[in-house]
Amino acid sequence: MVSMPNSSLRAGAAKVDITPAPGTHLGGTWGTLRGGEVVLERIYARALVLEQDGHRLCLVAPDLEIVTAPWARQVREGVHAACGITPDNVMVAFPQIHSVPPVGNFLIDDALPNIPPEHEYLRGSQTAYCEFAVKAMIEAAVAAFRQLRPVRVAVERAVRDDLAFNRRGVRRDGGITMPWFYPGLQQPLGPTDIACLEGPVDPEVGLLALKDTTDRFVAAVLHFSCHPVNVYATVPHAISSDWPGTWAAGVEHLLGDGCVGLVANGCCGNLNPWPAFMPDFVPDHRRMGRELTRTVTAMIPGLRFAESTGLASAVRHVPLPIKQADTKDRAWAETLLRDHPAPQWQKQNPRQAEWDWMDAAMLMSVELERERHPDYDYEIQAFRVGPAALIGLPGEPFVEAQLAIKQASPAALNLVAHGANDYAGYIAPRASYARGGHEIREKPAKWTKLAPGALETLVDQTVQTVGELYR
Repeated sequence: MVSMPNSSLRAGAAKVDITPAPGTHLGGTWGTLRGGEVVLERIYARALVLEQDGHRLCLVAPDLEIVTAPWARQVREGVHAACGITPDNVMVAFPQIHSVPPVGNFLIDDALPNIPPEHEYLRGSQTAYCEFAVKAMIEAAVAAFRQLRPVRVAVERAVRDDLAFNRRGVRRDGGITMPWFYPGLQQPLGPTDIACLEGPVDPEVGLLALKDTTDRFVAAVLHFSCHPVNVYATVPHAISSDWPGTWAAGVEHLLGDGCVGLVANGCCGNLNPWPAFMPDFVPDHRRMGRELTRTVTAMIPGLRFAESTGLASAVRHVPLPIKQADTKDRAWAETLLRDHPAPQWQKQNPRQAEWDWMDAAMLMSVELERERHPDYDYEIQAFRVGPAALIGLPGEPFVEAQLAIKQASPAALNLVAHGANDYAGYIAPRASYARGGHEIREKPAKWTKLAPGALETLVDQTVQTVGELYR
């Protein structure tokens, strides 16, 4: 649906604190309760509502890790009930910060029994926090809706090639390893087992800015692509918004009181924030946030605000095949879970579930999902906001997908948001499957469940979806 600019574009933005209580389970791991013990930054649910000629769009971008479809649906339907925005026009995009809670069971299927309520985090999340976060996200969208006012639009881009790095190291034997930051004293010659990095990065820093008639910034939609794992790797039990929240807060301070910064973290399934070959590198989310804010500072003079050339939206549902487990692996999983239906715990660490038990439960979770529906319903969502396209993609596509979409898109600026509306797991190029690695493994799990060819299909379908907005 396209809205022609017969009247001014209106926008409103707001944010609501969603900082979890101490002890709340944090994402980024599986099989253990990883409770938050210290708060490095407060975290927020941020929302932007746009309206023109009765056509309304809403972006909800919280400082959270993962959302699954049932919980995203609650947000979308809640915004619809409160603001009259059709659910297809509500995008719920999570940046996949690893030092905050997930919202949804993305590890073990709800249909797999014998996990008691006190261990529900083994499925991926905790219901109490999910309910709290959903309520706050709707509250943020309603607050944004109530602040709708006429705005003008500007876009700008810059590049930074020193903040995100391909994280799939090709070993000399042809396999894959994930590079880690390393001390030069212990490894004076560097990680010599790594021959090269498998793929590219996307250095683009994107900015969609909205100003009202008093020349005040209403919102800034920010786009960069990198796994938010700085704090996860250095302070495991800290609650932190990592670089996305730090960047948003920095831009809010830069652009003035009342401005809300929303981060669209791009396709970063194979990107990390530390270089593979730099000794003594220390991951620092605040430094990364400051650097990205400094880049936005340099972009401000180039902003040229104009009336919106129209508001548009498009949604496309694409069936992507779910890979089937090897017959022997499935038989192994069924036998293990038959003999040990309840979670099994490591003797040396009673808070950590046995790896084999988790592997079996995760494999059977995908098998149960595949038996219900052999294809995963992949929802591609695209908004046109004047010269910019905001593109929502579920899961963690590799950056190769984003680069292909950007090169084919007719939009002046493309802000791709991964982790939108559901969790589809990692989605890699067909050529990467042979090498394996963390993101691509033989035993299916919810985070690695789609068959080869999924990325190529979603790229083609996304390009067509975005193209609909510019006919």
